[in-house]
Amino acid sequence: MSQREEKVRELHNQGFNCAQAFLCSYQDLLLSNLYLTHALEQAIF
Repeated sequence: MSQREEKVRELHNQGFNCAQAFLCSYQDLLLSNLYLTHALEQAIF
């Protein structure tokens, strides 16, 4: 199990719901993907 997956499980066991645990564990990747998506959208339009 990856370190991120372990963090999701740990946060869920501490009382976070599944979505909260996932977002907290993957927030750095999500932010970079959102930035790239926004930049691509700006380039297209």
